[in-house]
Amino acid sequence: MQRLETIVTISEENKDIEFTCPYCEADVSQDLKDFLEEQGLSLEDFSDREYGSIKCPFCVEEIEAEYNFE
Repeated sequence: MQRLETIVTISEENKDIEFTCPYCEADVSQDLKDFLEEQGLSLEDFSDREYGSIKCPFCVEEIEAEYNFE
């Protein structure tokens, strides 16, 4: 099965992330630190890439993500 894609907005000022899961259509808004812990990531992981994969905290499907920093 092909992984669907979404845009993840990371607000460094507000320290949160937001995205809509393309599978279950849940609107995810989560504290950035909690999100990174759950995903097994750190902010340094984003320094040299604009794309990556994450899992939806609701349906646990793997999503191809494009990161948008604010």
